[in-house]
Amino acid sequence: PYLALSVILAGGLAGVREDLPKTEEYTGLAWGLPESESDLPNSISKAAKILKSDTRLADILGGSNIEYWAKTREAEWLAFHTEGADALSRDTTRWELERYFEMI
Repeated sequence: PYLALSVILAGGLAGVREDLPKTEEYTGLAWGLPESESDLPNSISKAAKILKSDTRLADILGGSNIEYWAKTREAEWLAFHTEGADALSRDTTRWELERYFEMI
């Protein structure tokens, strides 16, 4: 939760510093959008790649912090694939249950 809150605050700070325009509020169901309309990456490896390229966030939170977090997500993706999990499965895999159940 602390990381999520720090990213939200960093986004607000970037908006104020750079006088970025506000976006319109989206009130629809985002998970129902076609893939061509999505602004969010659909895998953790794509998200890590985008995160590493975000200079605004790196300027505010520190480049070494961003690099560290992105590398941990890349390692997670690699572990998922090398330990036999099915990335195309819509069901929760055995690997995910064993890896994340203790966090719930």
